[in-house]
Amino acid sequence: ISSKKLSRAKEVLQEIINDTRGIDPDSFGAHFSGFGDSWITLTLTYHIAETSRFLDIQDNVNTRIKERFEKEKIEFAYPSRTLYVKD
Repeated sequence: ISSKKLSRAKEVLQEIINDTRGIDPDSFGAHFSGFGDSWITLTLTYHIAETSRFLDIQDNVNTRIKERFEKEKIEFAYPSRTLYVKD
């Protein structure tokens, strides 16, 4: 992922958190927190103020992240494995 896409990913996350009812917008944090073998780690933190709706709000946020990242062409790294079988 390019630095430009990383910055855009953080902006998209902030937009989603700011637009989601039931989340304290001051609790937002998006941090480039590390490198993996073939990925980077971007950590999102936020405080759900309406705890009785925790799962609904979490589902909404995660779905919107997936949709927005697809639209912005920001890809997720999924674990993959290649298995070679020798006769």
